[in-house]
Amino acid sequence: MWCYRRSRVTTLLGQLLVVFAIPLTGCGGGSNSDNGTTQGGGPPPSVSLKLQTVRTGFSALTFLTAPPNDSTHLFVVEQVGQVQLLDRATGTPNAAPFLDISLQISSGGERGLLGLAFHPNYNANRQFYIFYTDQSGNPTVARYL
Repeated sequence: MWCYRRSRVTTLLGQLLVVFAIPLTGCGGGSNSDNGTTQGGGPPPSVSLKLQTVRTGFSALTFLTAPPNDSTHLFVVEQVGQVQLLDRATGTPNAAPFLDISLQISSGGERGLLGLAFHPNYNANRQFYIFYTDQSGNPTVARYL
């Protein structure tokens, strides 16, 4: 059964942060098979995308995320060991990084600060996790409280 949800997808292209939105389409009430046709017999509706530049000038972007239920911020993970906090509406970064572990990591190639995940209850407990390569080259997951 084909069903499209209301969603917003974010992607990173080189040093350019681009956001694109998927237009809304409803579920056609079901499908008689898994071949991609809807109950009316036709193919699922086509999807058009719109790209919007949010901010440029980052250094080796590796990941982009936001905490649960936060519609005002974007967290941009840079391989060099910093996480930048952006205002989602304007793309403006905070003056200081949200996190800077650049002196605790090895970076370059496949190494560096590679990921960030927020605890499901982040709004209450402020816990998050990062994935990085330590100075010895070991992959490491750390939790911040």
